[in-house]
Amino acid sequence: MEVQIKSIEPVVLASNEELLTPEYFWALARKIDALGLSRLGTTSWLDERLFCWPGEILNADGTVFQLHEDIIDDAYGWEESFSWNSNVKKIADSGPKRRPNTRLLLRFQLWDAAFKIDADPIILPD
Repeated sequence: MEVQIKSIEPVVLASNEELLTPEYFWALARKIDALGLSRLGTTSWLDERLFCWPGEILNADGTVFQLHEDIIDDAYGWEESFSWNSNVKKIADSGPKRRPNTRLLLRFQLWDAAFKIDADPIILPD
């Protein structure tokens, strides 16, 4: 009897252009806020989703998104308190005042992947 192993569909990240829109930032802020976790708990949630995922993560162009052990620290600029997690929750109510800075792209990619892994993707209105 042959055992068939079902492959896991890869997670495909949104395009960089979509990730860096104010609409995406606001939707992300609401999702992070809805987790109801502490600042460090939020980062732990992100870490668990990314590093327990047995499948691949692909960029929007189909290339493999490379996770490495320091990627969360890289995304957060090695700021150990992860204060951005608390700050972004404030945006959940009012929305961002401006377009997000491109230095947030890696952070947004990680969060996009995590919510997709959790089967709760960020979906922007058409």
